[in-house]
Amino acid sequence: MHIIIAVAIAMVVGFVVSFITHKDEIKTNDDSNITRNTTNKNIISSPLKGKTMSLSKVNDGTFKSGVMGKECAIYLEEGTVKSPVSGVVKALFPTNHAIIIESDDGVEVLIHIGIDTVKLDGKHFKAHIKQDQRVETGQLLVEFDLIAIVEAGYDPTTSIIITNTQDFIDIFNTEENNVHYGSDLLIGVK
Repeated sequence: MHIIIAVAIAMVVGFVVSFITHKDEIKTNDDSNITRNTTNKNIISSPLKGKTMSLSKVNDGTFKSGVMGKECAIYLEEGTVKSPVSGVVKALFPTNHAIIIESDDGVEVLIHIGIDTVKLDGKHFKAHIKQDQRVETGQLLVEFDLIAIVEAGYDPTTSIIITNTQDFIDIFNTEENNVHYGSDLLIGVK
């Protein structure tokens, strides 16, 4: 009788310990599995609608190298950028082609619209926010004339970069080929 009670207690204690220390698995875009505590993740939503691309296909050496941080690239389908996080606009470039937002959780997100579009000097871009302004996830940030930018000879591939990558254990891209506004795009694991 004592053995049966001891086994029952051991099973209950084992279940409770397993339940408390459980870690989820996340499937990454390189088909490897990692474990992470679900309370230590930051999800960056897609600020754009378009097709995701491998960094090796981005036509910009700076972004392709990852020197600015971990990123995801999107070939655009529409000329609208919405906030991927709730936080504060830390930088809005005078040409309105790039924005840095610091999320409420301390994630620094750079959205760089197109490649070499700084040379347009703001032509075809209209900002709906200002520097130091608070924004919410999904809020309209910038509109631009996608057709005019492509006709001017610029690549509309947009990079979304976590500039404080060093603050994370790792950052993973979505496995989706096509993303819409608000889709999970990047997951930062702390």
